[in-house]
Amino acid sequence: MSPLSIPPEGRVRVLARRITHQPDRVHWKWSLIGERNWRGATASGTDLALAQTYPLNSTTERGGCNIWEADLSVRRTAEGALRWDAVLHGINGVTARSGGTLDPKGNGGATSPDSALRVRQDSDAVVRLPADLTVATLDGKPVTLRVAR
Repeated sequence: MSPLSIPPEGRVRVLARRITHQPDRVHWKWSLIGERNWRGATASGTDLALAQTYPLNSTTERGGCNIWEADLSVRRTAEGALRWDAVLHGINGVTARSGGTLDPKGNGGATSPDSALRVRQDSDAVVRLPADLTVATLDGKPVTLRVAR
């Protein structure tokens, strides 16, 4: 089965890709392909979520889509701080963003983008809905992608 195919009912396909791995920047992307549409996306801290579902071929519902991308990146700023950004974006134009600066004296004590971002979902998968995927940790804190059924 093609990695871009629509998954079976009640599941979502997750494609994990490393985009950039450099000393001053690390960037990962998780593409989500559903057998249903999601209308709503939210980002709060390291928690990203898709909600408000309806059937893929609905003739009465509008505004959602079945393909979303979750991007997570950490970069070193010109001042030497570590800045992280999380973006959840649908092909319908809806985008939810979150981000912040990591404290090198914090829990994880990250001193580089590579030490700050630890990817846990690094391979493609088809998962059952609803899903709570911990795709990575960011300076020791879980980055969770919640996908509604």
